[in-house]
Amino acid sequence: MMLSLYGVNQAQVQRYLSSRTEKAAILSCYAVFPCQQLVLCMSCLIGLVMFTYYKEYPMSTQQSEAAPDQFVLYFVMDLLRGLPGLPGLFVACLFSGSLSTISSAFNSLATVTMEDLVRPWFPRFSEARATMLSRILACSYGLLCLGMAYISSQMGPVLQAAISIFGMVGGPLLGLFCLGMFFPCANPPGAVVGLLAGLIMAFWIGIGSVVTRMGSGTAPLPLNGSHFSLPSNLSTIAMTTLMPSTTLSRPTGLQRLYSLSYLWYSAHNSTTVIVVGLLVSLLTGGMRGRTLNPRTIYPVVPRLLALLPVSCQKRLRCKSHSQGLFGDTTVLPEKMSNGMLKGIRDKEAVAEPVKGPLHPGSSPTFIVQETSL
Repeated sequence: MMLSLYGVNQAQVQRYLSSRTEKAAILSCYAVFPCQQLVLCMSCLIGLVMFTYYKEYPMSTQQSEAAPDQFVLYFVMDLLRGLPGLPGLFVACLFSGSLSTISSAFNSLATVTMEDLVRPWFPRFSEARATMLSRILACSYGLLCLGMAYISSQMGPVLQAAISIFGMVGGPLLGLFCLGMFFPCANPPGAVVGLLAGLIMAFWIGIGSVVTRMGSGTAPLPLNGSHFSLPSNLSTIAMTTLMPSTTLSRPTGLQRLYSLSYLWYSAHNSTTVIVVGLLVSLLTGGMRGRTLNPRTIYPVVPRLLALLPVSCQKRLRCKSHSQGLFGDTTVLPEKMSNGMLKGIRDKEAVAEPVKGPLHPGSSPTFIVQETSL
């Protein structure tokens, strides 16, 4: 899920493209990890403090009947009620953080729609009309988000709903990018069929699990942890992981598929895209007769084999497959937008093969011509 969120998510990629240099974008990725771990540790600590606090000071009847997602707000109101302004400041910070994230997502969705769906069909679109249409698209995506909010309310807690949606949408997208970067034999038909298969599998499992829970009339239980029921006196704690109930029967048939934990959605769906995409690509002839841009491929196997000692490489007779793959290094036409500033003075880094004989068993060497704006 984190790979799909920080690697191929449009909102995140748009932030990478706004960086001054590639090094700055990479440093931003490294800066996210410790901050994220700090936030997770603080969240777990808040949960432990809430448990101890309400064990000593029981909840009211209204608080005990509230949803588990509202416990933190009640806890802040109870703890800071003697300090005027601080509870409101806390709630305002929550809303500002969520609104800033949602607004960037709406803008990125509007940008993708304009650049990939509207401009290719209407290249002579004026800037004024394009700006107006992008605003209308952002407003439309906001209305769609309101509908998705109602659907997510039927998927259990907010965190579970968010991870489920990210897994259903981001998982197939991650599989599509991995299929294109790591497998040179993947072709466009395989990528399209694999993406469709991943999306169908994702929404089949996700919607099926929601419909199954709604039909059974039971509250959604997290499949990977402990479920805490917090009544007013906090005397009953149902530990479904440590003490499973004897009345629960194992799911059979499609119920086993629908009982898949939401934390596995992203991995399951991305794997589906890669497997189906590879099978369709091999059945349709792979990249035979097509020109492949070497800059869009990350040769995993040659990189791993290059780490072996020279004696092992000679013994295994490791020959790079990139000789046939990178036969034609002609730069293919690329998209002229989405953060790429290309004008009359702009020049792109072009990979040119070194002229002369190549050593046997080694991959072609490329000279990268770096130019600045």
